Amino acid sequence: MNIVIIDNDLSLLRSLELTLAREGHCVTAFEDPRQALFHFVRNNPVDVLLLDYSMPEMNGDELLDMLKTELPADCRIVMMSAHCDLRYRIDSKRLGINTLLCKPLNLSVLKQALTESNPTQGVTS
Repeated sequence: MNIVIIDNDLSLLRSLELTLAREGHCVTAFEDPRQALFHFVRNNPVDVLLLDYSMPEMNGDELLDMLKTELPADCRIVMMSAHCDLRYRIDSKRLGINTLLCKPLNLSVLKQALTESNPTQGVTS
C-alpha cells in the first residue's frame, strides 16, 4: 500500500514512517505540507493520505482543499490531531476524510484504519 504521511512533528513522522515501512508499506513522509503538494502534482500514486490537522504552514483541511483534484478517487484520507474535538469543528464529509484519529496515536487503531482502506490487503501486527 502506498502511504503518504504529512506531519510537522518530526519524531512522530519518522516513527510512523519506520513502523509502516516495517509492515511492508511504501511510505513517503513530509514535514512540510508545501513539499507534499509537489509530490501530488507529479502524479505519484497514493492509497492512504495520513495527515496532521494543525501545522504551522497550513492546516490539514487547507491542504486537502488544494489536493482535491490531485488525489485518486479511492484514496483513503486519515487525519490526525491532538485536538480530539476536531470532528465537531471540520466538515469531514466535504473534505473527504474517512477517519479522524486523536494523538497520541493508538497503533492498533491506526492499523485498523489502514486495513479498512484496503480490505484485500490486511495490515500485519
